[in-house]
Amino acid sequence: MAAHRYFPGGAVYCATKSAVKMFSEGLRQELAPKYGINVTSIEPGAVATNLTDTITDEDIKEKMSEMQEMTTLESEDIANAIHYALTQPKRVNINDVYIVPSEQK
Repeated sequence: MAAHRYFPGGAVYCATKSAVKMFSEGLRQELAPKYGINVTSIEPGAVATNLTDTITDEDIKEKMSEMQEMTTLESEDIANAIHYALTQPKRVNINDVYIVPSEQK
């Protein structure tokens, strides 16, 4: 989600996610026509992980507390998105899958 929306204190984090998104798009355009290699960027919102345990900035932790109260995505949700992208016909490339919890703003 950070490739699509900035959040306070997340400038570097959001920038790296945006870079990965554009890198994936560049690879797709360069590899698919010449080599038949499809590239998909899976871009999840809040997922049940231990990410918040690694944050030391108290302001950011407080702002992220809202996410801890919502029903987040589970690993199987991401796996299903990957499965969808991989099971398309060879002529189809799913550029990106932006998958977020229903409750996430």
